Amino acid sequence: SVPRAENERRDSKVTKLVRDAPFDILNVNWCGFWNASDKETASITFLLTRRPIRLSVLNICLDHCEGLSDSNIQALSESIIVADGLTELSLSFQHCLSLGSTAFAFLADVARQKPTLRNLRLDFSHCKTLSDKDLEAIAAAISVSKICSLYLRLVDTNISDAPILTLTALLAQLSGFEELIVDLSSCHNLTEKSVKALFDLLLRPLRTFRISLLRCRKISLTNFNPSIHQPVTQPDLAELAINFQWCLRIDDNQVKSLLGSISSQKFLQKLDLNFSYLSKLPDKIGALLAKILHKSTILQDLRLNLAGSKNLKDDDLKPLFDECPIVRILRSVKLNFSDCSLLTPATCTNISSLISCLRHLTTFSLEVSSCPKIEQKHLDSLRQAHPKVENFTTKL
Repeated sequence: SVPRAENERRDSKVTKLVRDAPFDILNVNWCGFWNASDKETASITFLLTRRPIRLSVLNICLDHCEGLSDSNIQALSESIIVADGLTELSLSFQHCLSLGSTAFAFLADVARQKPTLRNLRLDFSHCKTLSDKDLEAIAAAISVSKICSLYLRLVDTNISDAPILTLTALLAQLSGFEELIVDLSSCHNLTEKSVKALFDLLLRPLRTFRISLLRCRKISLTNFNPSIHQPVTQPDLAELAINFQWCLRIDDNQVKSLLGSISSQKFLQKLDLNFSYLSKLPDKIGALLAKILHKSTILQDLRLNLAGSKNLKDDDLKPLFDECPIVRILRSVKLNFSDCSLLTPATCTNISSLISCLRHLTTFSLEVSSCPKIEQKHLDSLRQAHPKVENFTTKL
């Protein structure tokens, strides 16, 4: 922990900075201030309620602040509510283990009572006190707001399917909502019900859909039906990211169904798929991914992580590399095939042919650590063959 004298000196400097800030954008970071409580929240309250400024963006990070109480959150929430003109709000309370239901209720009031708010970011990761009821109250508050973008990070919390189902049902009815970013990594009480509810949101117009369910032990796609979940092509969906890393109940057939369900999207600009360390990938995964690229001809950013795929072979990936040149405006490609023991230098050769066709490529990354058949000389040859690619990185 930080020594008390040093902590008090930092407190006084931060308090003065907050009080004198003339900006319409305010970032406050007290991460790790073990005794952050009345003085710190009072400083923010002073700024938001007494200074004649009009804040448009407010970012507050109180991660690891063990001294926070429900009354501190009440004061903070009330001061945010009275701040005029706020359009973007980010609140982070990672590892704040002392927060109770009352504190979460006050934070819900912020979303409910800020009609100008458009972008909301909430991070309650590792807050074991967050209950299903607390999250449902926050979801209900969001449903009466006018936000168009929600970033929600709930890593390693005890929530179950119920509040996720409530949240997604309410978001589906929210007019103007277009961006959802949710990180539910290590939420071990979640099941495929949450996955279905989240993917159902693709049936409505969204510009960005990013979901992480890393290490969710109960997650599967057993009843995932492409005929139900394959949406009408959305001209608005520009960014799609799915992270199922270490979701060991997801098998090859389930991945195949999932990829088939998103292959109709024609207007993706960013695609990020993480299927690393699953129980098994489809043998023809390259061909399945190629179908997506065949439709997404305006794709600019491709990220693919298939690390830990013990059954992945060179021939499985070749259809993907053969199809990529169709997407001629690709600017960034990041590939991770680490711990894929069956891959050989032939994959490097196929990747080299791919890069030669991508004239707009500026960033390329390849990670093949723990691939015993691929050596450093193969990566060096790959890099030397493409000197015009500005940011070229490889990792063995």
